[in-house]
Amino acid sequence: MKSAAARHRRWPPRPAARRPKAGPVGTPGAPIRPRPSPARRPSGRCWALWLIGLSLTSSLGLAEDTDQITYWSDAAGQRQSTVRGTIVDYTGEGLVWRTARGSEQRMAAEQVIRLETRWHPQQVAGDREMREGRFAEALAAYAQAFSEESRGWVRRKLLARSVRCLKHLDRLVPAVETFLRLVQSDPQTPYFADIPLGWRTVPLTSEGERRAQVWMQPSQPEAARLIGASWLLATHRREAAIATLGELRSRADSRIAMLAQAQLWRTQVATAGADELARWARLTARMPHALRAGAYDTRARGLAARGRSQEAVLTFLRVPILYGDREPALAAAALLDAGEQLERQGQPVEAGVLYREILRDYPQTASYQPARQRLEQGACAAGD
Repeated sequence: MKSAAARHRRWPPRPAARRPKAGPVGTPGAPIRPRPSPARRPSGRCWALWLIGLSLTSSLGLAEDTDQITYWSDAAGQRQSTVRGTIVDYTGEGLVWRTARGSEQRMAAEQVIRLETRWHPQQVAGDREMREGRFAEALAAYAQAFSEESRGWVRRKLLARSVRCLKHLDRLVPAVETFLRLVQSDPQTPYFADIPLGWRTVPLTSEGERRAQVWMQPSQPEAARLIGASWLLATHRREAAIATLGELRSRADSRIAMLAQAQLWRTQVATAGADELARWARLTARMPHALRAGAYDTRARGLAARGRSQEAVLTFLRVPILYGDREPALAAAALLDAGEQLERQGQPVEAGVLYREILRDYPQTASYQPARQRLEQGACAAGD
């Protein structure tokens, strides 16, 4: 049996501690400790300089590629590519960004597909509220983000989002004022399709009519004149509105010219023949996709007036399917007219589906009550 000492003896035995040799300086017998290498242990001054340099680099944006740009990298618009950098500005004329090495690059606005950056938290919240249909809350969030955001291109995006919220809330005069601020900041704005035009009769208060007359004056920007004329086309100011639209359809800005021409179609809905409707279709096809909502709606009403009901329904439905988030009032009106056309064709169930879509998605619009009445009258009861 092992003794207690044997049981606690380490195996293998620990080497005997070596007595340190006396160094050339210091207390006899003390070990020599090498001085720290500056490369391994920076001095306090080196650390301070390094931290200052890091801070300056970060503040200048040279070490951070925070923004991501997705764009069309071929002329046919078939291939997407992505690049990272710092977005300097984004207007209707193009996008400017700075690379990690500090050089500035440019691309045409038409190439831009999507921009990703560090959005303000209130902008993120506003986007969420808008997706969920809480437009008043979204508008408040965008207003706070706008007041705290310093990047001009992001502020313009916030203005465009605010225009959409105001249109959903049927606050049309503030929507126009906000849109004109956007155009003043960037006349070639990529958000031009959010323009609050009237494509049906606009329910104007006396103040709204007065403002529309001011916007239509020759001294105003072309976008303002186009909006004013579109609002007054169905009023006693009709002749002045037609004259203004006639001037604008020859403008160099193709967006203004095409929209002014399509606005004039509203005066011919009841009388347009087959040739005229075909011409409208050709012009609509030449318009940028984002601007076609009103042209589709006007042509659909012309088709319905000619008794081409099935074709009218299909054309009406393009508006809510493609532009419902941007043109809520027009989308709801198109759904209502499409439903009435379906009822005439003996399809009440399908019509009921469209009326319920108005109640669900467009409760703030003028089409809400007529759609509700159609359902309450039982004409579409089979769709319940």
